[in-house]
Amino acid sequence: MWIHKYSLQPVDSLNSRSNKEPRLGFFIKDLVEEKKPSRGPSDPNAIEPSPVETLIKNFRNFSDFIHWPELGDPALPELKDFLMKAADGDFKYPFHLNETDLISVKSNALVSRYDKTLGHEMEIFQDGKFDVLKFKMGRDFKAEHKALMNLNLKSYLVRIDLNSSLSFKESKEALEMLKRIPNLEYVEDPTDYGHYHWSELEKIVPLALDNYAEFTGRETEYQKESGANKPKHFQYRIVKPLRGFSLPELIQMTIQKKKLVLTNMMDNVVGTWKTYFYYCELKKQFPYHLMTPGFHTHTLFSNYEYASLLGFDGALWTFQKEKLQKLMNTLDRLTWLKLNYTDTKSLELILSDAEKELR
Repeated sequence: MWIHKYSLQPVDSLNSRSNKEPRLGFFIKDLVEEKKPSRGPSDPNAIEPSPVETLIKNFRNFSDFIHWPELGDPALPELKDFLMKAADGDFKYPFHLNETDLISVKSNALVSRYDKTLGHEMEIFQDGKFDVLKFKMGRDFKAEHKALMNLNLKSYLVRIDLNSSLSFKESKEALEMLKRIPNLEYVEDPTDYGHYHWSELEKIVPLALDNYAEFTGRETEYQKESGANKPKHFQYRIVKPLRGFSLPELIQMTIQKKKLVLTNMMDNVVGTWKTYFYYCELKKQFPYHLMTPGFHTHTLFSNYEYASLLGFDGALWTFQKEKLQKLMNTLDRLTWLKLNYTDTKSLELILSDAEKELR
């Protein structure tokens, strides 16, 4: 496969467990070899794909990966095999999109700052016609809660993300405070998942599950095989397609009447577009279970280069062929480094040599 390295700098106001160092990322291409049709007689009933469908098919050859060592990704020298497997896994759930499936959808907006600029940020959200706001909290919960309660939130559906930053005792107190918010949809990851703790917390407010060991690589083999630790005390499941997901598990959750929220993991522009395509496909299959998605993570980076290539018009994401084609053209102009399974050097050395060659 071919990779192009980049870095993204989190904004100073980001309320997250991530550090403030630039986030290492990779654009990846040519992971999928398209099967060439045999030279037999053409099917007279075959329907030729539209130019839009052909564009999406070509876009499938690109992926996006951002390195999260604090959430279980390996250290940089050991990253190569993991990178290749993780990126390849993005294509295990194929696209079946027709042009008519490319629906318009509103994203939630992300709020991660609680300083004097918060009021101005809220004005931007209002101008962008956002209906759903997601507040990242947990760095200084009481101060953040005070700022939050000074806002007029009556016209919004509100999501709170605590990033598992609180203890069980602290989260009980926090949820009692947060349940007073008008139109509170859910609180995401108030504390690390545990059957008893979350069974108590879900009595206070609806809960959304994101950071669970099965999806961060820390689940034991026994837990995987027996299903003994499968979480059940939540009402919403956060799904991040580019980190992998199980379609049978999603089906099971819809049977259990869980609601699904597709979102990015601070993906770059390629990953954000692909998350949108996954949303369109899954919305077709589960129309009553997919809630307002979260495509808005580009606002969490101070050096994001590609915002103009996203499909946004305020809160609304619409399929715009011109923007996707412009993104494809931009990707084609990047400098790509070949990486394959037979390389003996570590990824760090390979990238270092490549950067020397580019000078």
